[in-house]
Amino acid sequence: MTTIINLTPHAITTISEQGKSTTYEPSGIIARVSQSIYTLGTEIGGISVSVSSFGDIIDLPNPINNTYYIVSGLVLSANKDRKDLIAPRTDNTAIRNDKGHIISVIGWLK
Repeated sequence: MTTIINLTPHAITTISEQGKSTTYEPSGIIARVSQSIYTLGTEIGGISVSVSSFGDIIDLPNPINNTYYIVSGLVLSANKDRKDLIAPRTDNTAIRNDKGHIISVIGWLK
């Protein structure tokens, strides 16, 4: 049996082609990419301009057989070598409410 663990701070709901809905509650562990922000010392429209760079992955568990981890797209992109990571497909196929918030997705990104 396959285990799916949600490493995001949000519940993720999927809906299958057959209409079956499954919700993956947050596990309490949030995998993130560290970020450093550097101020450039310039302004645009009176607002300070900065740049960011991404670094190490924080709180990503080691792989476990038959286990997939739901992570953000950024964590997924930073870990192309990990075959056990999936991210919600949040493109135009995602099902959204009247405010544009995603309520479910129809697939995963790898």
